[in-house]
Amino acid sequence: MARESEEELTRKTDLQMVMYDFYFDRNGNFVQTEGEQGVMEGIVADLLTQHQAYHKRISDTRYVPVGSVLACTNGSTLVRMGAGETTGVYVGNGAPVMTCSDCKAGENIPTFGGCRAIMVNGLPGRKLGAWGNVNAPAGESYTPFGAKCVPVIDGEWKQPGKGKVLIWRPAGKEYSCALKKNAVLTCRYGGIIGVVEISDDMREDQDEKVQLSPWLFGKKGEPSRQDISHVIEGNALLREKRDDLGKSNIPIYGAAFIDWYSFMGGVSKYLKNQYINSGKTPVVNRISDVEVISEETYIYVNDDMRYWIGVGPEVAYYNYHIDYPGEAATVGEEQFKLGSEIDVVLRNKEEPGSSLVYIECILGMLKAHTYAEDYVNGVFQTGKAYPYSAQANENGDAHRDGSYVEFLRVKEGENEKFPDEKNWRMSDYVVEKIIVYKRGW
Repeated sequence: MARESEEELTRKTDLQMVMYDFYFDRNGNFVQTEGEQGVMEGIVADLLTQHQAYHKRISDTRYVPVGSVLACTNGSTLVRMGAGETTGVYVGNGAPVMTCSDCKAGENIPTFGGCRAIMVNGLPGRKLGAWGNVNAPAGESYTPFGAKCVPVIDGEWKQPGKGKVLIWRPAGKEYSCALKKNAVLTCRYGGIIGVVEISDDMREDQDEKVQLSPWLFGKKGEPSRQDISHVIEGNALLREKRDDLGKSNIPIYGAAFIDWYSFMGGVSKYLKNQYINSGKTPVVNRISDVEVISEETYIYVNDDMRYWIGVGPEVAYYNYHIDYPGEAATVGEEQFKLGSEIDVVLRNKEEPGSSLVYIECILGMLKAHTYAEDYVNGVFQTGKAYPYSAQANENGDAHRDGSYVEFLRVKEGENEKFPDEKNWRMSDYVVEKIIVYKRGW
């Protein structure tokens, strides 16, 4: 068949204009001037781009391994797909292949943060709030994003095409189709969930240790756990506000210390109470196999070698400022789930393109000196305490360091940075995200 000409592809009548496979009603929506065709050509170009992008996506039939990145059309952030069970079938990088049955909310499909769909007929409402939004305008960390995302999955993954590979699922004693990148999943709140990036995180070096200092060890890559409560990343890290603090900071101990980490003496007195009230015992050890800092100063860890840390209230409790507004914002540690596990994901700013590194931590203290008068902070240290906190009348100069994380140590006293020879390459890194997991008790 002969190829149609541009004139044949663009037809104009008194009622409508047809361009390629699209038509426009001539009912007043477009001014009937010489420029109307140019306007519509621009619209058609956008539609064709989306059309082609869609067909390119559905032609991508790579198999989806655990840890691949998911997006929801109504969600505020990207997440990684988790596996409740492994099938014994793997892709080339050693990661287990997912199946169309891997669609359980919380287990396979984490929360996408905030949801654009505020109310949906026939479904219960959800908490409204300002959610950390990776797509927020520069300088803004919390943007109105509607309701909290609570995925209500409608059926299994659906994918086009006839060629299907069946995988035996021992737990369900059934076969299920191997999941491909062109599959989609629907949420009853209106979101369309899809795979936007195939994971390569299951490399042989995924669990390779990375030493950042004589006492601090991380793991290469990103964690693949799916029992996530929330993630602080992107604009929610308030990088611009933190940079402004650094520019105006006064010297502390001879230098304006703006870094992702600092140190805090002791562990919260409430920590033991929360554990005991739940029938558990907190394990607070110190790294004592080597001289870590000095003869009398050690870093606290638990039995799993997770570092006990302090973080700001907005990190420990997602949207703390909404649930505890005004005088309720005491940063009292009884308001928080101490003992929650946290992974701090770092990027090496001195080696662009290198693998991310994550530090396995556990919540043992809250940082009250993370207050800001003119914006919602609670994420990094400003030196200003929350006005209704127990620390409100303290001099916060020693806490004006911009840190996201405070490592808890044995030695009480000032909050100074350890000598450089004890920190090695820690300051080469910046925080990429902070992942807070659900406390299982």
